[in-house]
Amino acid sequence: MNGIEVVSKILGNEKISTFFADLSNKNKENAVPRGRVANIFVTILAEGELIIRHEGGEDVTLASVDREKYPMILHEKLVSSWRREMLEQLRRDYDSYKEEIK
Repeated sequence: MNGIEVVSKILGNEKISTFFADLSNKNKENAVPRGRVANIFVTILAEGELIIRHEGGEDVTLASVDREKYPMILHEKLVSSWRREMLEQLRRDYDSYKEEIK
């Protein structure tokens, strides 16, 4: 399932036409960039304690959901967390297979 299919299931085909150009037909207006942005938020539940490194105590972004404020993890934080995990796995694998790598 691609992005257009997911968004069309949520918003419906009529509403997504303002965000996506129909490229199945030849139409010169489809080449015009559309100045619209759709912000998509994904809620995930951590399997364990999630530690987020940040500079200082006041730069944690808060999101309001039903008048309650929750800490929000930005995409950059998720990517950096994933990168740290990958580096840890690479180091562990290198230690296990360093003779084969050389």
